[in-house]
Parts: sequence; C-alpha cells; structure tokens
Amino acid sequence: MRKFKKAVWFVIMLLIISLLGGCSNKKGLAIKRAECRIYLKELPKGYEMLNKAIKDNIEIFLILRSVTNNKEHWISLTDKKNFEEVIRLNPGTYDLVLCKLYVKGFSNIDIKTNMLFLEAYTDIEKVTLSREETFEVPVFIKDSPIFTETIKNSTVRDEILSLDIFSRKVQYNGEIIDLKNIRQIMTFTPKEKKDVKSYKAASIPAVEDPRVRMIVQNQTNNTCDISECTFIGVTFIGNNVVFPGGIVLGMDISEISHAKKGILGTPDYFIGSPVIGGAISDTWAVYVDDISGDRITFIINADKTFVSVIKYEFERYE
Repeated sequence: MRKFKKAVWFVIMLLIISLLGGCSNKKGLAIKRAECRIYLKELPKGYEMLNKAIKDNIEIFLILRSVTNNKEHWISLTDKKNFEEVIRLNPGTYDLVLCKLYVKGFSNIDIKTNMLFLEAYTDIEKVTLSREETFEVPVFIKDSPIFTETIKNSTVRDEILSLDIFSRKVQYNGEIIDLKNIRQIMTFTPKEKKDVKSYKAASIPAVEDPRVRMIVQNQTNNTCDISECTFIGVTFIGNNVVFPGGIVLGMDISEISHAKKGILGTPDYFIGSPVIGGAISDTWAVYVDDISGDRITFIINADKTFVSVIKYEFERYE
C-alpha cells in the first residue's frame, strides 16, 4: 500500500514539473510585438468651437494591411483618445490602405463629404515595424475654407437668442431667416415623381443643402404627386442651424428639455422610448404653441442623448 502511495505521488510530481516546464517554454516562444504610434498632428482651426456631441462622434479611421498574410488591422482615432493610438503588431511591413474622417453620430449625412467638410490624410503609404523602435504615422487634416466658414456662421447672434421658439425664425449660415419664406432662399425640387397618400407627409431636400428638407403634406382626399402637396414645415439635419434661445443640433436633450434647467423646459409630450440613450428606439420631444398651433420636434437617436434632427411644422395644433 505504501509503495502504491509513493508511486501515485511520484506521478503527480512528474505532472506538476512537466506543466511548469510547459509554461516556461511557452513564455520563451512568445513573439515580442513591435509598436506603431498613429496620431493627429494638429487640430483644424475652429475645432474647439464645435459642439461636444459632434466632437464625440468624429472618428479618423485607418486600416493597416499585412503584406505577408493580407490581415487587416483597424485603428480609430477619436477626441476621447486625443486622436492618438499606439498599437502593437508583429514585426513586418504593412500597407496603409485607408485614412478617412467620419462623423459617426450623423450617419444620415453623406459621409463622402461629411457634415464638417474635413478630409484626413497621411503621407505614409507603407509601415515597416521592428522591435527596436516605434514607427510613427502622423495624420493631417486638409485646410478647409468651407469648414472655416461653417464655424464662422455658427457663431450665435444676439437677435436669435432673444426670439421666441415659435417665432418661425432661425439662424442659418449666419443669417436670420423666416421659415415661412425659406422657399425664397432655397430651391426645393423633387428629384422624381412620388405618390403621396391622402393626408400623409413627405420631405423634399433643398438643392443647395440636402440637410435642409421641406416637409409637405397631401391635404386632399386622394393620392397625389409630391410636387402637388402643401408646404407645412422644415426639417434640419446635421447642419449649423441655430434656433431661438441658442438651440443647435448636437445639443444634449437635457439642455433643452430639463424641467428646471432646460431652455424650453418639459415638452408637451414625448414619442418613442421613454429611456433616452437606452438603445431601445428613437425619442421625440415635442413642443406645441397654443396660439399658432406650430409644433417643434427634437429627435434623439436610440443610442444617443443629443439632438440629431429638428422639425418645425406650422399650424399642427397637436
């Protein structure tokens, strides 16, 4: 019996030794990675004036592809990370196949130009990594007169701050405009024929800026073409519009609708998910003017807390 116990203990000790030996061998075979630092060289002028919600959704996206096995490595530079990232990869050569700036939170905007009209680029085409030193990839943003002008026009004028939210006036591209007269400032022409059912609404993007859309409604008892519908309001998506009180797209909904601290206070009613930012469904915060019947709606995407769309409608009374 004692010989049996000794044999068992001997086998257990051999197993422990072999396992420990295996661990040390694995560590000895581990490949030391090489470092690559990717960073934005300089922020564009006027960047600090952007709304925080927009800053939080700017992403410079890069892809490195190994010349050995074609494996791709995706890198994201964001405001939260100060537009810098250090990655560790196997030593070797990689092609830099993409460097592009996106505005993630406004996916309904044409991302080929993006709402900021900014373009990211790098002069590096190949990245050769070694264990001895860190390879650096500086990223630049092209000077954009359109971005500079957009920031300039976003400066809120005193006049718009003092107006009532139902004045039917907004600041757009630095000028105060009357929403009822917007068809005298922009061109709204349907791209194609479209049937609109009785008392249903549709929208027509402006030729000059598709992020501004005229809301129309078929106010007849029969189906009609979109060109025959009645103008009832305007929608703004992802641009530099300023509403009375200084309300802008990208503003956190709490700054507008908080019962005590919000610019407008508690909405008349909500549509959609009562849990804002809970990724359940979009939330609409709606205000209605008792006198004119005008209605303004602030739309918050399901997984966000900031306003991505503002709709102003005339004489809705509900």
